[in-house]
Amino acid sequence: MLTVDNERSRAVPSVPFGTWGCGVVTRKTRAENATSHEVGSTSRYDPLICELVIDYSLLGATLAEIATLLEISFPTLLSWRDKHPEFRAALLEGKEIADARVAKSLYRRAIGYNHPDTHVCVIDGQVIQTPIVKHYPPDTAAAFIWLQNRRRGDWKHRRPDQDEVTPEQIAIEAQQAIQNAMATSGGA
Repeated sequence: MLTVDNERSRAVPSVPFGTWGCGVVTRKTRAENATSHEVGSTSRYDPLICELVIDYSLLGATLAEIATLLEISFPTLLSWRDKHPEFRAALLEGKEIADARVAKSLYRRAIGYNHPDTHVCVIDGQVIQTPIVKHYPPDTAAAFIWLQNRRRGDWKHRRPDQDEVTPEQIAIEAQQAIQNAMATSGGA
């Protein structure tokens, strides 16, 4: 713990004088540290933390963010992941559930979907609720993302001859595309 020394305006350790920085400092070897029970602080790991980890993972938190939320260091999180199988399972479970939800939503968006809803309106001072079915058409951007991830070889994000195209050729193609767009829309 540090306290502020107002006379010198600097932080100083709050330990009794003569016990800090005095005496001979000895270092233990790695072998001595490995056999010593005094190495490091005691772990604050509690299996009840696993429920929090699942929730944080479901929200899309990264490992570094989970460590921050649990108020532990990133190396401690990695250590817990390696030492405690239930902690590792909680990390994986939350991520798998979240990824599955996103994949399902992306797939539904890619192919289009319907869902029941209620239309609420006021006519002559009366609230009228009408059951309806909302339709969402297929989304080409979602389909493209889905196919890029499922069929990488067939749906690359770059042209096969991209390495052979010069910047000048790209500029010419862009100008031609703009001219074609203006000609078809009747623009000047």
